[in-house]
Amino acid sequence: MRISNINNFYKITFGYDKKLNEELKEALKTYPDRPWANTLSSLNNHCNKLEDTIIKQEKNAGRNVSQFNDYCEMLEELKTLLASHIACTFENLKYPDRESAHYEKQAEKMAKNNLISSDNWRLKLVDAIAWLANDPPESFKKKEQELAKQILDSNKQNINSVAESNKKQSSETINKQVNKPVRLDKIIQKYIPSDKSPKGFCDVVGMEDVKTKLQDGVLKVLKNPEQAKLDYEEYGMNMPEGLLLYGPPGCGKTFITKALAQEAGIPLYTLSLGDVGSHYVNQTSKLINQAFDEIIAHAKETGKPVLLFMDEIDSMAFNRNENTYTEDIKQVGTLLQAMDRAKDSNVFIIGATNKYFLLDPAVKRRFDDKLVVDIPDLETRKGLLKLFLSEIEKGKNLSQDEESITKIAGNLDGYSNDSICKISKEAANFALKRNRDDIKLEDYINAIKETTQEKPDRKEYIDKSNARKSIIGFTNN
Repeated sequence: MRISNINNFYKITFGYDKKLNEELKEALKTYPDRPWANTLSSLNNHCNKLEDTIIKQEKNAGRNVSQFNDYCEMLEELKTLLASHIACTFENLKYPDRESAHYEKQAEKMAKNNLISSDNWRLKLVDAIAWLANDPPESFKKKEQELAKQILDSNKQNINSVAESNKKQSSETINKQVNKPVRLDKIIQKYIPSDKSPKGFCDVVGMEDVKTKLQDGVLKVLKNPEQAKLDYEEYGMNMPEGLLLYGPPGCGKTFITKALAQEAGIPLYTLSLGDVGSHYVNQTSKLINQAFDEIIAHAKETGKPVLLFMDEIDSMAFNRNENTYTEDIKQVGTLLQAMDRAKDSNVFIIGATNKYFLLDPAVKRRFDDKLVVDIPDLETRKGLLKLFLSEIEKGKNLSQDEESITKIAGNLDGYSNDSICKISKEAANFALKRNRDDIKLEDYINAIKETTQEKPDRKEYIDKSNARKSIIGFTNN
């Protein structure tokens, strides 16, 4: 993270609205023996502790970026859930309105003090909460009144039955608040190649074992499913139905999938499970089924195979043994059933994840093969640099200088493919500023010294016991 004014950064007070937090605590103390009040109090405390952790990491330039982003996403989820509950339970607090205004004010302070990029998670909180304040459902007031009446009558009822009733009321209200209607085309997108998109495996540097695997297995099924079926019936040849790509971020999982679609000449659809699971609480299972129904319908219309790419599959297919929430467990089960339906309907599934360890074992078993898309080695980095430089006018001379390419590739050890592409663009910018000269070795050296790109820690992403290392390189001009 770049901070242009570090002194101002530590002078500004960040964090949740302390005054509003105290008001919420006092309101919850009114119902000390009510399970729903204890749940809200626990959720609020968890949000506050999580935010303290995020702020502490935010000031640490050497923080784990992947972990930091996970914490930010988790806070957005929990804060939205908390705001939804409070909006219908304690309407007089005006919690969504005050919280969104509080974080927006923080972001404005940071902008005025030239603090770059560190306000992103705050603006996401504003986006997640603000609509509850600006356009609340008409049922808010009615639900709040019904809930208040239940609380007043609760001393005449059994504690357990009241808790169950309140839980049901809260769940129904949250569904109406958070589960705003969603268009499936926001979740499912058909891949439309551009001029910069891969034309096929010719644009993929390295990764020879993966290319061979895809050529011998997957492509045969996608290009000629009838022949593949005959091979299975006559020789018992395996018909692959799914492939899981995993490894550090930015190493080419999405890129190789696009190249495969072009090589096979079939349509590719992307299903963003992260969006489904993150923004549509309690309606996720329904949306998963609707999304897969649409993909299956596309395959039936054409009568040909369809490629379905599920990026960030870990956001939905987490290990059920480590999760106790009934709704979350249900979502994983729904996803498994949907995947089975898709495989039986001429849909080939490719999953991608940076967090292999979090996946549910049953989800892993749905994929016939699992391949690591790893950090590029020296030869792959050299090939990547040559391909990148050969495609731009001012880089052609350097692309043919084997000695310089080897030196640059050596200095790029540990960087992902995506980071190497970005560093290459930074090097090109140095050459541009130097009287529009050709890109040279020193431009790369300067770009590497000043880059903000970070080297991913392989240990966080690679399962050594079940990995076939697959080095991939690609260009992304």
